[in-house]
This record gives sequence, C-alpha cells and structure tokens, in this order.
Amino acid sequence: MTQFRRPVTDIVKYAAPFNADELFKGRENWKISGFNWDEHLSGRQAIDALSMTRRRPLRFDKAVKVVLLCDAIAKEIQRNDGVVADESALDYMRIEPAIYYLPEFNAESLGQSPEEFSDTLRGIRQSTGQPSRIVLDEMARGMTVTRALAEKVRAVILEKFPHASIGGVESNFDRDHSSGASAYESLSD
Repeated sequence: MTQFRRPVTDIVKYAAPFNADELFKGRENWKISGFNWDEHLSGRQAIDALSMTRRRPLRFDKAVKVVLLCDAIAKEIQRNDGVVADESALDYMRIEPAIYYLPEFNAESLGQSPEEFSDTLRGIRQSTGQPSRIVLDEMARGMTVTRALAEKVRAVILEKFPHASIGGVESNFDRDHSSGASAYESLSD
C-alpha cells in the first residue's frame, strides 16, 4: 500500500465532505444491537481517537465510524493524487476492545493497606510499560482496559503475589466494572 503521512488534525479538512454518520447510513447490516448508531461522531472525537499521543477510547459504534471515515479519506487522497490502490485503509486498521477487567483487583484482595497498594501499582505500572499509573488506579476502581493489559497486570500480580485471590480476566457485564474504558491506557502498536 502507498504510504500517506498526514497530521491527524488534517482529518478535519477531509471530514466535512465525508460525514462519518452519512457513510455509515448505507451499512444497515453492520448495526448490531446494543449501540446508539445514530449518535453523531464529531471531528474532535475522531482526532482524539486517532492521535498517537491522546489515543482516547471510543465506544464501539463510534470506532466503526472512525474506521469508515479513514477509509473514505484515504480513497479520496489516493484519487486526488492519481494513485490506484488495490488495498483499503480497512486492511490496516483495527478496533481494540477495552472491555476487560480483573474482578478482584484491589488492595483488599492482595491483603494490602491503601499505601502498600499504591506502591504495588507503581511496580505494576513499570512491569507493564504503562507511562502513567492512572490507568491502574482506574482499573482498581472498576474501569475496563484491553485484554492485553488486563492479562499483563494479572501476570505481574501472580508473579509478585502467588497467593493473591485474583480471578481471571473477565469481560462479562458486572455492575462493579461498568463505568467504561480507561482513557489512560497506552496501547502498543
């Protein structure tokens, strides 16, 4: 595929003629239940989700619209540049679900005081390569993350606390873990 390097904020230039909401209207078979497919996707939401520094999580329905928008923009740029491509941006993009949690990820399950748990979170942050401890604080408060991070956190806990009463990685609905995805997870490429 021909490489196109454009600043992510350029999406605003292209987004106006390619309204993600309009692009999605013709894809009724993509609309699975449980999502608000009619809610508007703003250009700012797309920029924040695509930014390599912000990487803000989106709900699934909005993430689908961002992927469609990127594909339409890539095709328009290729057409304007006279490039004939047999591949699509869809071949190079993915939606990474952040719906996973550790049911017993808290100070109590590790038999720690809040101060000890704070030190433990610092160690887990270093072991998992997360640039900020905030994502781990949010996990302990019930927010969700990607499966990769949840598995890494679980492995570190079991290594450092072999007798910890921590369950496996879950994705089932649980009221204690339904406050949404952490915006602070750093995804690996």
